[in-house]
Amino acid sequence: MKSGAAGPRAAREEQLRRAIDAATDAGVRARLNVQLAELLRLTDVAAAGEALRRAATDAPALPVVTLAGLSLARSLPGPARLALLTELVAS
Repeated sequence: MKSGAAGPRAAREEQLRRAIDAATDAGVRARLNVQLAELLRLTDVAAAGEALRRAATDAPALPVVTLAGLSLARSLPGPARLALLTELVAS
């Protein structure tokens, strides 16, 4: 069993992943992927980007997806920022 913050964080990640798999509505799936991305960006920026890409694919016009994408992009170096924003816009 993991101790400290990693245990609850890992449990929340798993809970979100199960909820995403079970969600049938694209908007709900997108919001859950955004929540997962926010959690993942603490430890794995690449995985957070993947979760945002999935959210953008599910519901590209959802404001929460746009805001989360901009927030994650701010933490990236220039070329990676441009790549992420380009991908999100193309979704």
